[in-house]
Amino acid sequence: KSPLRLELQPVRERMRVKNELGARIEYVVVVDDTNNMFAGEKLNTGEVGFLQPAKWSDAVSRFRKQVTANSPQTPDALAGENSNYSEMQRRQWQVYRGRYSGPRYWGYDNEDSLQTNLASEAIATLAGVAGGEGLTLPPRSYVAVTATGPEVVFGMDGVNEEASFHVIVGRW
Repeated sequence: KSPLRLELQPVRERMRVKNELGARIEYVVVVDDTNNMFAGEKLNTGEVGFLQPAKWSDAVSRFRKQVTANSPQTPDALAGENSNYSEMQRRQWQVYRGRYSGPRYWGYDNEDSLQTNLASEAIATLAGVAGGEGLTLPPRSYVAVTATGPEVVFGMDGVNEEASFHVIVGRW
């Protein structure tokens, strides 16, 4: 539960929205009581606007493009079999393998990468990248893509987010 939210109200064939998420919305998909889908983009914090009816296939396609374009990538300096990072992982793995039973003791094996984590898997499932339908949202819910994290705490002053990608799933 969070005090941050989208204020949503059906108005005729559209959906009125007020962005109270604390971050600029790049793209948003809303499902109403009767599974009608609405979508919109570029809503600043506090801004009121109207979302237009959207076909499920169009909404999934647009959301999938956002996810694909913003998928985390291993930096070149860390990629490749001969990188310093890979060498460090191999050395750590050899130490762990000598002390503990089984390759999954620490949740790491040679197939793991920086791109594999629960958040990335959940977003891929939501976008249908993992082979599912994508955007299988229950009534009165939404998915919003933001460029900053509204409830992210950095732990120090003077920090600015750059090239961030956040997916917020909520109910209204």
